[in-house]
Amino acid sequence: MKSVELLVPVTDANFDPAAYLRGNPDVAAAVESAPDPHQAAGEHWDTFGRTEQRTLTPADALDEINEMRRQKVARLRSAIRDDVPFVQRPSGALDFLDGDRRTAHPGLEPDFVPPISANRYGNQVEELIASTSDGLVLDCGAGYRSTYYEHVVNLEIEPYPTTDVLARGERLPFNDGTFDAVLSLAVLEHVAEPWRAAAEIERVLKPGGTLAFSATFMQPFHAYPHHYFNMTPAGARALLGALQLESQTVPPNLHPLHGVSRTLQTWLELLPESDQDDLLDLTVRDLLKPPAELWPRPFMQHIDADRIDEIAAGTFLVARKPT
Repeated sequence: MKSVELLVPVTDANFDPAAYLRGNPDVAAAVESAPDPHQAAGEHWDTFGRTEQRTLTPADALDEINEMRRQKVARLRSAIRDDVPFVQRPSGALDFLDGDRRTAHPGLEPDFVPPISANRYGNQVEELIASTSDGLVLDCGAGYRSTYYEHVVNLEIEPYPTTDVLARGERLPFNDGTFDAVLSLAVLEHVAEPWRAAAEIERVLKPGGTLAFSATFMQPFHAYPHHYFNMTPAGARALLGALQLESQTVPPNLHPLHGVSRTLQTWLELLPESDQDDLLDLTVRDLLKPPAELWPRPFMQHIDADRIDEIAAGTFLVARKPT
């Protein structure tokens, strides 16, 4: 099973400004207009990169995955549906979006740049990928993968260096029963019609094939580029009800502490700096008091009104039917 590491941890010994910018698209965008982007990259590494545990992408790694992609796309050709047009990008990736990712996420601002989604696979997923090395795996909503595998098809609406296919999850461009396994990891909460995407996943999965699926439940709003639906465990089962459930667990990366920590971190960010200590000085015992008792406190009253829905317990909506 051939693979390439795209995101290598940076050290003083291996630091290279060009590789640093390739491995950190957000930094590359920030220093693009600097007189000397490479010098600015070094300054970023010295000031922020060490503590942020940044990565870099060696040039030879990109050359290697471009060759691997060419072979992968050639293997995929016979699995492409006849009714979906596409173009091939210079990288070799197949683009079914017709150049407009807004069709995948309506309502985006023209200049919206989403955060970079770059995560490593967990152990269970790594084992699944290894066990299907003779077949094909679809990573549906892959983001920017740190490891690029020769038999894993990375599907995205963003043209990351590791993207093989640009397409919408609600209309996959593959024939029925194409893939031995499908990965949908923290993706369907970001899809406007997740039931359609789930039906497409089932359609392109081979009979007897395996789906590895995860979705957000108790986590704040996080947009890549949108965030639509969180799921209860029962909701996730209902969404994938046509498949035979083998197990449903809570892995370490979905432990309750992640939801609590992320909510509190976002809450702190939404407070004026002068009121942040009011939240930081609370104990868990304080937070378990009835909310009415805490209502007068600054950390309750002074949350940014334009962003409070990112961590709200719910939403209340009034609508009118057009005449």
